Amino acid sequence: MIEKNSKDEIDILSLFSLIGKKTNSLLVLIINFFISFLNLIVSLLYLVKRNYLILLISLIIGSLVGYFYEKNLYVPQYQTTLTLSPNFGSTYHLYENIKFYQSLIVQKDFEKLSDVLNIDSSFTKFIISFSIEPYKNEELNLEGFEKLLNMADSTTALTLSYSEYADKIPFESYLSHVIKLKLTKIKFRLC
Repeated sequence: MIEKNSKDEIDILSLFSLIGKKTNSLLVLIINFFISFLNLIVSLLYLVKRNYLILLISLIIGSLVGYFYEKNLYVPQYQTTLTLSPNFGSTYHLYENIKFYQSLIVQKDFEKLSDVLNIDSSFTKFIISFSIEPYKNEELNLEGFEKLLNMADSTTALTLSYSEYADKIPFESYLSHVIKLKLTKIKFRLC
C-alpha cells in the first residue's frame, strides 16, 4: 500500500513539473513577443530621429500643397437623385425635358433655366448636370423575359438570350426612372 501511494505521488509530481514547464515556455513566448514589439518601436523612433529634417520638410510641403489644392482648385460636387414613376405614358416627355435642361446647362443659359425650373437665377449657376436613366431591376427584367418566352414561338424562345433581351428593353418600358442632379453648392432655397 505504501508503494502505491509513492507511485501516485510521483505521477502527481511529474504532472506538476510538466504544467510548470509549459507555463514557463508560454510566459517566455509572451515576454519575447513584448520585447520584439518594443524593439520595433525603438527602431522606428531611431529612424525618425535620424531623418527628422526630411520628414518635417515633407510634412510642411504636403500640408501647403493640400491647402492650396483645397482652397484654389478643388470644387466639391454634390449629387441628389429622385426616383419617380411617370403617369399615362409621359416617359418620353420626361426624358425630353431632362435633355432640354441639360442643354440649357451646357449652353450656360441660366436665366432660361431659372424660369423653367422656377428657382432664383443666382442658384442655377451651381447646377452642373441633369441626367435620367431607367431604374433597372433584375427581378422585373427576369419576369418580363419569362413572359416573353411564354408568348414567343419555339424558335424565338431557343435563340433569344437574356442578355440580348435586357440590352434591348426601351426606356419607355420601365416603370420607374432615376433623375440625377449634380451641384456645386447644396444650400439654396426654391422660390
